[in-house]
Amino acid sequence: MLTIGLAIFWVNPIQASDQRKSGTSTPQDEVSVANFTATKVTDIGAHLAKELSPELKSTIKKNNLTVFVLSTHDVTLRMCFAMVGLTEKAPAGLNPRKPSWTVAGVFSVPETLEWDADLCENHAVTSAINVLKDSSDPALTSRETLERSLGTGGVRRTSDLPDSRKLWIVRSSNVLRRNDSLFGKLGGHNLARAVDYRHTSLVVASYAQATDDGEILCFALAGLAGRAPEGRTARLPSSMKTAWLRGPAAELSPEGCAQAVEVNASEDLLSQPWTPDGILYSFSRSREADVPMPDPQRVAAVAKEGAQRARR
Repeated sequence: MLTIGLAIFWVNPIQASDQRKSGTSTPQDEVSVANFTATKVTDIGAHLAKELSPELKSTIKKNNLTVFVLSTHDVTLRMCFAMVGLTEKAPAGLNPRKPSWTVAGVFSVPETLEWDADLCENHAVTSAINVLKDSSDPALTSRETLERSLGTGGVRRTSDLPDSRKLWIVRSSNVLRRNDSLFGKLGGHNLARAVDYRHTSLVVASYAQATDDGEILCFALAGLAGRAPEGRTARLPSSMKTAWLRGPAAELSPEGCAQAVEVNASEDLLSQPWTPDGILYSFSRSREADVPMPDPQRVAAVAKEGAQRARR
């Protein structure tokens, strides 16, 4: 049996008192944290200061980096997911760029235990941090990896012409894909007509892994952000939808699982109101320098046309 979970995930400037303010850490922390956890995951900076090697902490300080930590949970599946990586610190008012090299942590709460979202996410975050600290992959701190998270630089193409049939999709996953049907699946939403592909992108990230009990677990998130210049990753969207899928490995391939949750998360994202309080929530935090943000009136007009056609 396949089990699907869907949830909305808002990225807010969270109060510093519980150490969750975006892109900051408390003064006593030795390691800077860009904290985008969905619940009260505490003491991340102190934990990193204790667990990371002196060499890695030195690299973080020297390159003005922060440890990007994102986590969320699904009550139906009783599972939590965390993503951790390195990215450049973002200036005030902006979300950091999504790291180009990340590790993941997944935690499942047994049915015999009481559900606790905070505890579940803490376990997932700790698991991801353990993978990070033990990694010997040179890509973690390579020049190419770190440059992709820089807030400035990159190449902005000026030769692209307006085209309401095009949609810029930025996809990252730990699963290689032979084909990509995401654009075709979303064509009916007219998102390409609502936002300019030269300035706005649909950011989609997915992760799939086999479990010890012979199943495949997949997670995806989707949101809108400014289109990053070439050579740079997109900034983390401020409004995201997540999707989960779990099923027997005999019935579900990692590729098919990742594709399914990418579509589900994107479809769910686009089912929100196409307004500044919905799909464009706090879009300015993911904007790019010298690039126009989506026009709310244009977005609303396309949404209205679509609703009118649906009623006919």
